[in-house]
Amino acid sequence: MLVKSDCPHCGRLVIEGSKYCLDCGSKIIADRSTAGGDKPLGPGLDTALAALELGKLTSGVYLLVIEGIDRGLCAPLDADGGVVIGRSESGVALRDPFVSRRHAEVEQVDGRWYIRDLTSANCTFVNSRPIERHELVEGDIVEIGYSTLLFHIAE
Repeated sequence: MLVKSDCPHCGRLVIEGSKYCLDCGSKIIADRSTAGGDKPLGPGLDTALAALELGKLTSGVYLLVIEGIDRGLCAPLDADGGVVIGRSESGVALRDPFVSRRHAEVEQVDGRWYIRDLTSANCTFVNSRPIERHELVEGDIVEIGYSTLLFHIAE
């Protein structure tokens, strides 16, 4: 069913529930007043966000799943090698069916954190832009399939 929603880049109508424009491939930004269901985002509603807000994370680097089927997952990142994000059992395992088995990899190089798309079927987005490789900074939003993750450095 077509809805009266225009692609922000090409202006064409988009199909209800689409994540991408079928004409130009641009990402469609959905209403983020709710995430991963009917629960609105807010303090105390999400395990990962609550831990972040209450300062309960020990120092380190984390990916926090803030939207999607694995909402609330808090995955620490290891500086001693790359961490694969995907549906596989290793690294950051997501149950999202739109995530490739080996979707993306996060690694630290010379004290900086990078994310790299592993030629996934549905792309990897950082701050709503498709990436091949991207340097991550505090607060970056990583979108993989229908899952949204927050990159966080706890001091």
